[in-house]
Amino acid sequence: MRYTLVTVFLACAILFFSCKGTEPEPPKPPVPTKYEAVLDVFTDSVVKAANIPGLSIAVVEEGLPAWAEGYGFSDLGKAIPATKYTRYLMAQSADPVVAAAVLQAVTESGLDLDAPVNQYLPFAVRHPLYPTAVITLRMLLSHTAGLADDSTQLASLYGPGDTQVRLRDFLKDYFTVGSTYYSVNHFTSKRPGKTYQYSRIGIALAALAVENRTGVGFDLYCKTHLFLDLGFSSVSWYLYDLQSDLVALPYMRMPGGNYQAQALYGYPMYPSGSLRVSSELMARFLSAALSGGVYSGQQVLSSAQVEDMLRVQNPFIDPSQALGWDTYTVGGRSLSGIKGSDKGYSSCMYISPATGSGVVILANTTGIDALLETLVLKALSVAEQAD
Repeated sequence: MRYTLVTVFLACAILFFSCKGTEPEPPKPPVPTKYEAVLDVFTDSVVKAANIPGLSIAVVEEGLPAWAEGYGFSDLGKAIPATKYTRYLMAQSADPVVAAAVLQAVTESGLDLDAPVNQYLPFAVRHPLYPTAVITLRMLLSHTAGLADDSTQLASLYGPGDTQVRLRDFLKDYFTVGSTYYSVNHFTSKRPGKTYQYSRIGIALAALAVENRTGVGFDLYCKTHLFLDLGFSSVSWYLYDLQSDLVALPYMRMPGGNYQAQALYGYPMYPSGSLRVSSELMARFLSAALSGGVYSGQQVLSSAQVEDMLRVQNPFIDPSQALGWDTYTVGGRSLSGIKGSDKGYSSCMYISPATGSGVVILANTTGIDALLETLVLKALSVAEQAD
């Protein structure tokens, strides 16, 4: 028994002293993802080198949102950082959202893309040179309706905060002979359906058709249908719906390179650009476009509608224009997407149906198209790398 006790004592002593000097290994830091290791570093360096106020980016990989991040500031004066949740004004990049809402109304409220749009409007729209010509929703969404924007006139409608003019009242004035905004210069010289001319007013008119057909304001229709299906929150065409610290201030670059903040603004043709949304949320929209209209198990659009939306509508009139979307060759890649700019904002979003990848970039300044293209190509190449 004594031998056994001594043996046990010695064994315990050896174990005690051998363990006393052994420290537990510190936990190893997580291995950065390919986005953190490559795209995050690249984007941060580009934003700093170009002295961009703020920028947010989100990437879709294999049809699903994969990564999002923000850089710089949404408000330079208050030093509020730009994040993946920062809301930016979308400008023309909101057109595909309008197209998707119209297509939802086709399913749910009986709109017909190829019927005369006048049957869905509270007033008639007639081309002064071709008064009997039919204008359709498909023409409006593909910019072949014979409408021509007066950029000077539209710029005069911008004002601080939200507009107080209703969409239908403004458009009625715009298209009624003798009214405040009417002009024959709002139309092209060619018959509707025969020429391409980008028109913000055409997009707004398509939104009004949804509003008038459903009896619900277009902004509310988007919230209760499209945005709900995508799980969007704190997204709006109007500022009053949003916390001010969520919205990036617009900045214009002045001579000498300094930036000047602009007041947040609105305009009566609001569906043609004033959607304020984050890159992280728009990645969900791209995911649905890449997944046959499905996001998180919710059928946002039918696969046939997505196919129609992304299809070039009139290749003999314009070889690239789809419904709200466009087609581009970027760095040798064939992509569906759109890019836009407005006072103090830039935006772009692209998808590659062939690879299931996509990217959306939002910024609070203008004149950075080449830089955005560089980031798009880098983001897509990282999305398509093996993990």
